[in-house]
Amino acid sequence: FREYVMTHLRPLSIVGAAALQTDRTRAAFLVRHRESHEKAQKLEWSGKEKAWETAKSALDLMNSFMVENVSSQAPYFAGENITFTDLSIASNLIYLKLSLGDEDFDKHIRAHNGGRWGRLLDSFAKYM
Repeated sequence: FREYVMTHLRPLSIVGAAALQTDRTRAAFLVRHRESHEKAQKLEWSGKEKAWETAKSALDLMNSFMVENVSSQAPYFAGENITFTDLSIASNLIYLKLSLGDEDFDKHIRAHNGGRWGRLLDSFAKYM
């Protein structure tokens, strides 16, 4: 998930992630991520759309693994049982929701693949 989805959404999420930091932590964050942050701020609309399309293709691939092994409505990779994979994906979805904002997250990720990613995230709400 990280390699296929997060890599492509990093330019879109890094500006939002920096904005969520306190002044002190933002300074440290930008020392480490300055180049990515500057590139993200200059990203043109076509670059953003390409990132979304590539990430959605990766989500389609992840969805195909799930549909192949469990019901299309099953919330987790192992059906009704939470696995490490589910925890890993859910943590990345939380990061994306926070850094991208509700509107972009809901539009591009939550509703994708028949709402699978939104349902997965919602299933972890009781733990947050």
